[in-house]
Parts: sequence; structure tokens; C-alpha cells
Amino acid sequence: MALKYLYVPSGYKSGTAYGVLPNDSTADFDNFVRNTIATRTNKDGLLEAKGSNIPRIDYSDGGCPSLLLERMRTNIAQYSEQINSWGKNPDTSSVIVRSEAEVSPDGNMTADVISVLTQYDGVYTQGITTIVESDYSCSAYVKHIAGSSKIRFGVTKYFYSTTPTNSTKYIIVDLSSGSIISNEVSSFAEAKVVDAGNGWYRLIIEGMTIPVGGGGNSNMVIYSYEDTFTEFAVWGGQIEVGDYTSSYIPNLSNGTTTRNNDRSGWAANFSGMNSNEGVLEARFKAVPADVSNRITLSTDINGNTNNRITIGYGVSGGVTKPYVSIVHEGTEPDRGYTVTMPSSFNIFDYNTYQFKFEAGNNQLKINGELVTIRSEISGLNFLLGKKLESVSLNFFGDSTSYVFYGGIQHIKVYDSITDF
Repeated sequence: MALKYLYVPSGYKSGTAYGVLPNDSTADFDNFVRNTIATRTNKDGLLEAKGSNIPRIDYSDGGCPSLLLERMRTNIAQYSEQINSWGKNPDTSSVIVRSEAEVSPDGNMTADVISVLTQYDGVYTQGITTIVESDYSCSAYVKHIAGSSKIRFGVTKYFYSTTPTNSTKYIIVDLSSGSIISNEVSSFAEAKVVDAGNGWYRLIIEGMTIPVGGGGNSNMVIYSYEDTFTEFAVWGGQIEVGDYTSSYIPNLSNGTTTRNNDRSGWAANFSGMNSNEGVLEARFKAVPADVSNRITLSTDINGNTNNRITIGYGVSGGVTKPYVSIVHEGTEPDRGYTVTMPSSFNIFDYNTYQFKFEAGNNQLKINGELVTIRSEISGLNFLLGKKLESVSLNFFGDSTSYVFYGGIQHIKVYDSITDF
């Protein structure tokens, strides 16, 4: 089958993410918008800030780059890189902080080093007021410097409790390996440790929903674990409203800093595209969602919502699942459904999805495995009526509805079903 369109994360400029095929400007997502700076992991493994409206080609998931597209998020942890301004437990005489004493995850000598002698000593963020029934996620970059390699990373009571006397809850992490050796937060949050390179780990507690009757002054804490000399570096503290952790947002003041959402619309013009059958393929990872996130093969670049093939992900029964749909000008109604997933499948990892559209015989493969889709989609006899000629990351043109968020490693469109 002939490849008619190809996007892989490669070249970019302000407002444009370059496509590969067709070999001209029609392949480009040239209406890219994000009206703030944002960070990415570059090919050298360092965090790097990109300016407004510049697409982020991100390497945080390994060797293959991805186009990183995120929702708007705000870092409400004050002085995220000036750890010397955070609170000290139990007091400033017991906790020694050396400012700008270690190379940080962005490659600059800006990370502060904390030295303590006994357990439960360390630093905590200035307090925020958590709001009932809101979701929160906390993260920080931490590195072992000397002494014991075990530390406590946790949240105070009003991140999870209605009871003023409840204690701080932690994960205990061995910074020599990044392993979680004890987890006290599993009943109300998910804990993760992500290797950020050069000895740094991003420690994460995410998806905390503040209970009814709860909320109040709350802190993120980073303390020693063993009753011995412990020295560790801290940088990039982040507290954000949301049920998962997003990319790092520098907040260098006593206020808040917001990263606006990434958004791009349409690309491509397929000459000679066969509208009756073909394959839409994408390799992407999802983020937790509350609406459908779609990559769409459509009839034009003017927001026409008729005649389109869609692949992406949505929510069904509270679970994020793959999503496929066909919208057409025939006599049957529009169809769109989430998909039964293979047992070994994790939608939050990178996976390759191939959606074959052929009237009465529509099929989906995930990582080369044929998966079940509902008969309303698989047996759909559609009449597209117009030539499919464009790819969209937001099929309503410039609106904010159904924007794709996550990471994209490639998008391909084939004009036939041969070798599906």
C-alpha cells in the first residue's frame, strides 16, 4: 500500500511542526499554539525550556523522540528551584542547605544540597490550601549526594485526610537505585520514581483527591529516613491541580506559574488518496482523560465534521481506552466507540495503532495484534462521499474541543488496505 502521509517528530520552528510526506509544506502542522514557555527533555537528557508556540520534541521516554502535547497546568509550589527558601524540619540549625551546589537536571549549577544528621530532618514546601474534591499531584527532582541514600518523600495531612491529627504520609526511596522500599500513600494516590539521568530521580505522588470535609494548609516534604548523616540535592518542586504529573513548570517566585495547553490543528493534502479504503496508523501514548483525544483523517482543513476516520483514546467506565470512529455522509448514524484492550496492553505506554477502514470490514490492530471492536464499527458500511485529504490533532479546527494530548511518535496514512 502506498504511504500518503507521514509525520515523525523532527524539524520544527515557532508555530510549526514539520511533516515528512508529502514533501512540501502541506505536510506540516503549521498552526501550533502554546502561549507560554514549556520544558522538554532534549536528546542529551537535559531539561530545556522552549519558547511560546514552539513545539516540543521530547526525549524523556528514551531514544525515540515524541511530539509532546499537554493540557494547561499551573505549578503552585513556590520557589520551585530555591530550596533554601522552603521550610526546614525541625529547624534551620538542624538542616543545612547549600545553595546552587549541584548540577541540576537542566545542566546548570542551580540545585541546592540538604545536609542532615538524624531521621525526619529535611525540607518542605511553603503551604498551599488544598480544595475539597480537587485532584492534586506532587513531584520533585532528588539526587543522593553523600551518606545514607534513603529519603522520605511525602505529603501532609490535608492532601488526603479530613483529620487534623493525621500524620504525614510518605514513600521511602533508595536514591542509589530509584527503588521504592516502602509506600504509605497507596490507599489514596499513585507513587512513581522516574530516572531523570545523572543520578537524579523525579519522585511523584499523583492523583490525590481531597475528600469531602478535608482540605486546608498542605505541604510536600522531603526528609531523611535513617538516623544518620544524609545528604541529598533537591530541585524542581511541583504541586499541580490534576490527577497526573505533567512536565516540569519552573515557578521561581512566591506566586504561581502556568504553562498553557499545546494545540495544533491540520496538516497535509493527499493527492490521489483512495477514500473508500485505507489505513490510519499512529504511535502514541495517552494521558488520563475525561474526553476523547483524537487524531483524525478528514476531508478538508476547514473544520468539516463529515467524512472522517478517527483514532485516539477516550474514557469508558472510568477507564482510559483506545477510541475509533467513522463519521460519514451515508444513511447510517455516526459511530464512535472505545475498544476492548489486550490484557498485556498499557495505554499510557507508547503503542502502535492501525485502524483499517473498509466498508463492512473495519479492523484495528494494536502493536500488530488484531483486537475486538464493536460490530457497530467493524461492520459499518460507510459512504465517505469526499476525498480524505488531511490529518488533524483537533478535528473542530481552531476550537478547544477534542484536542489530542499525550505523546506522538508517528502518524501515517496509507491509501489501501494491502498488508494491513
